[in-house]
Amino acid sequence: MKKLAFISISIITLLSTGCKKDNETCTLSSTSIVGNYKIASILYKADAQTPAVDQVTLMDPCEKDDIISFLANGTWTQAEGVTSCNPANSDNGSWSLVGSVFSLDGDAYTISNFSCTEMTINQSDPTIGESTAIRLIKQ
Repeated sequence: MKKLAFISISIITLLSTGCKKDNETCTLSSTSIVGNYKIASILYKADAQTPAVDQVTLMDPCEKDDIISFLANGTWTQAEGVTSCNPANSDNGSWSLVGSVFSLDGDAYTISNFSCTEMTINQSDPTIGESTAIRLIKQ
């Protein structure tokens, strides 16, 4: 009887600790991008000599908490967060993904970082050194 109790406890212990996911991994795909995001930073460089400036610091507080939703049907919406602007901010458009090229309303960005919780999209003009890196945090 003691042996049966020990085996039962051992099995329960294995089942409760052996099924944890240590690292959730995401593969970049249209399906994994779908969701709600907030902008964490928008690093803009006007040219190769100019240091990057985080454009989020220049945004109104009512814009900083807006939610951008990438929907499964290839559209996106931007809606007010908790703090509303007057007049209210809202926008929408289309998006697509081909490889690591993320298109927003026809503008092409390269996804340089992607995980289950965030992504960074980049756009640049190498002829003048202008670049933008937008970091989005999944909500």
